[in-house]
Amino acid sequence: MNAKEVVEVYDHLLKKDQSISMDRLALLAKLEQAEDRGVKYTMTKLACTLGISPATCTVAVDNLEKKSLVTRSMNVSDRREVNIHLTERGKSFLQEVLS
Repeated sequence: MNAKEVVEVYDHLLKKDQSISMDRLALLAKLEQAEDRGVKYTMTKLACTLGISPATCTVAVDNLEKKSLVTRSMNVSDRREVNIHLTERGKSFLQEVLS
């Protein structure tokens, strides 16, 4: 089985059992790594890091926010800037899926 097939199978299992895609799982993992390093991600920075459009990133974050896996917070010094944060539930979910 090649890497692409492994990803497709894993993606299928996650969609079925956990209701989350590989893209959204990657987003959660990236947020966890950022928090470990003390880095904050804006929507634009997160989209660039993941190699997706800001619109796609917004849809993904909307979906994850509905599941209480991430939150958004406005930057107090620049209200146009919104930071994305992994919630405790998001951390637990990520650990459960990856273990």
